Amino acid sequence: MDFEIALTNNIELLPKVTIMIPTYNQEKYIVEAIESTLSQDYLNLEVVISDDCSSDATSEIIQRFLLDNRVKYFKNPQNLGRVRNYHKTLYDYATGDWVVNLDGDDYFVDSTFISDSIKLIQDNENIVFVLASCNEGVKRARKKVKHTSIGKEELLLSGKDFFLSFFKTREFFHHSLIYNRNKAKEVGFYVNDSLISDFHSAMRLALRGNVILSSKKVAHWRTHDSNSSITETSTFLIKNTTAFIEIANDARQFLAQNELKKWEEESNKFVKDRYILTVALTGTTLKEFLYVLSNFRLKKWFISSFIKMILRNLNISNCR
Repeated sequence: MDFEIALTNNIELLPKVTIMIPTYNQEKYIVEAIESTLSQDYLNLEVVISDDCSSDATSEIIQRFLLDNRVKYFKNPQNLGRVRNYHKTLYDYATGDWVVNLDGDDYFVDSTFISDSIKLIQDNENIVFVLASCNEGVKRARKKVKHTSIGKEELLLSGKDFFLSFFKTREFFHHSLIYNRNKAKEVGFYVNDSLISDFHSAMRLALRGNVILSSKKVAHWRTHDSNSSITETSTFLIKNTTAFIEIANDARQFLAQNELKKWEEESNKFVKDRYILTVALTGTTLKEFLYVLSNFRLKKWFISSFIKMILRNLNISNCR
């Protein structure tokens, strides 16, 4: 009994971490997602599942996990959509000091992700988030960005340096971002309804403190036909452009005019390149293909991807 009391007291001394699992009709994947969160070796943990009014068997599948007192389950009475469900989960359901979001079709591959991140947070000052799974980003940052090496695989950057250097590192992963919940709410997380709502949130948060980059791969992003990045290409350019404008407007209070101007120029190019890449790789409509051809200067590999896209569409048509 004395040992159990001591263990409980130690747990309460640790910052509480919430793993959010927003999900919608992901019965095929949700078990792997939940099991990967419960395999984390961190003690003071809650797992909050926010079911966005699924019409499949998600709610029945989840019931057995509720025997674990770390797991909480909420089902929205009506479908809110991806970003609004993120927002509701963070603001209404999560109670942790720190939060990481794991979509219901993804899963963790490193059981020490949370404990390692919290140790980094406690060992360094004014950390607003830790971003893992950025191996190439860390390699580029070592060469191009002002930083402090705090471990074999980790770098400490001021949030401003992270912000200004993003287009040099170019790596961001929602499922491997552990962030301060109260500061995130102050900034206004998940308020931009776009594919990059998570990035829109994190970039503004970065400017309020310091960030840590880790080269460890801690989670797996599952790709399939229902991914938002595949299904929402038709609104990609407009919504993402708006998101970057909002980020820049918020950054004005932290950056010099010349710094902001350069960042805006880089962001415009980045959004266009990502849009072209998305259209090229997801095999979308001929209308979007023609729009890209008539409005953007394309690199050779983009043109090659478009040719493959046309051939894919022809094959699909011939099979019908």
